[in-house]
Amino acid sequence: MPQTLASKLSLFGLPIKTAMERVSAAGFDGIEVLLTNRFRNYTRRCQYFARELGLTLHFHQAWSPDEDPTDWKFKLLELVGYLPRSGYLLSENVPYHLYNYNVPTVIQADRLKEFYRLENINGNLWFQTDSSWNNYTNELKLAFPRFIQLVNEYNVPVVFDTQHYLEYRLGKFRNLSAIPTDKTTMIKLLEEGWDMLGKHVQEIHLNDWTPNERNVLTGTGIAPLKEFCEMIKSSSWDGCVVPEISPRIPISHSLDTLKRLRKKVESYFV
Repeated sequence: MPQTLASKLSLFGLPIKTAMERVSAAGFDGIEVLLTNRFRNYTRRCQYFARELGLTLHFHQAWSPDEDPTDWKFKLLELVGYLPRSGYLLSENVPYHLYNYNVPTVIQADRLKEFYRLENINGNLWFQTDSSWNNYTNELKLAFPRFIQLVNEYNVPVVFDTQHYLEYRLGKFRNLSAIPTDKTTMIKLLEEGWDMLGKHVQEIHLNDWTPNERNVLTGTGIAPLKEFCEMIKSSSWDGCVVPEISPRIPISHSLDTLKRLRKKVESYFV
């Protein structure tokens, strides 16, 4: 059974200690914290609370309008100081001391382009199957075939996101309507992705969706997650699974919802 981690974003608005206590009470093994402008300055405090509660702790690169120039919410959150500025460098968001601790940080695939020597990438930086969009050239900043090439050439640690992978694989950006709704086709694409990346995958973002909504409650969308997880089990993969669900604003997801979420994910791996 892989470790299950909850996403702090699912508990948007809660203080970090309160969020961690709720995650622990729900039976999760750990938590993944988005490095917003607030939390990037409190990473050591996050580490302290996680140790106190016996939780595994991972971090996730923050978003900005760079990650989705079409989403007005990112621009608003940047303007109020919650997210980093447009055009920020990875070094401005991921505190350097995290590189030297055993705390994995999830970052976008296109950030590989910021590393001068890819063979020296720290093993605590894990690259997600998702690229930002270049508004000027009207294309993904790092094309999927190039990502696969770099992963294999430099043995890059990968985070396999079921939702973003399909969009990325198809050369689309934040376009759920481009993902086939036929289960057989989706399973085939996911299996091909795992064949290409599985040996590099450290973490899975087990995301569900509908053609009109992202990150719905796991098991309520159209993603063939049960079949995908059965394939993962048969591959003897050992890592972490993070079910990412959209936050509820202004009231965070309840303890009961988190418990149901964890049980649903674990049922896929029994």
